Amino acid sequence: PAAQQGATEAAAAAEGGNLLAEFDPRVAREYEARQAAAQAAVDEDERAAKEMKAAFNSVWSTRKPRDVVAGTCSGLKTCMKSVAIGIGGIVACPVLGARAGYHERGARGAAVGAVQGLGVGSVAAVGAVSVGAVVGTAQVAR
Repeated sequence: PAAQQGATEAAAAAEGGNLLAEFDPRVAREYEARQAAAQAAVDEDERAAKEMKAAFNSVWSTRKPRDVVAGTCSGLKTCMKSVAIGIGGIVACPVLGARAGYHERGARGAAVGAVQGLGVGSVAAVGAVSVGAVVGTAQVAR
């Protein structure tokens, strides 16, 4: 019996199953539900990664250029898009911050929200321009 039990445990371990699942259907259902939830989380992460990559590639060109002229044009275009995104962030974030602050705390909240928005927009602008410069340089270097 001990050898048979060891073989059963080894078979269950090889299948990735739970030994208790053989004896208690509730445990089996719980195990399957956990496995399904884990797989759903993995699928969601993969979908989000694909969306992020598509969004990145729609703004900053990462496709290999066919020649030096195409690479230079792509690099400059990427840098200009980054500057435009940065300016948009500096303009839009204070407006959004002021609007949100006004709805929460009135005129004083609008002023605080605008200042916070300016800070967020400035950081976003620096980040966008930095990424654009790196991607643009890589396009020219290819």
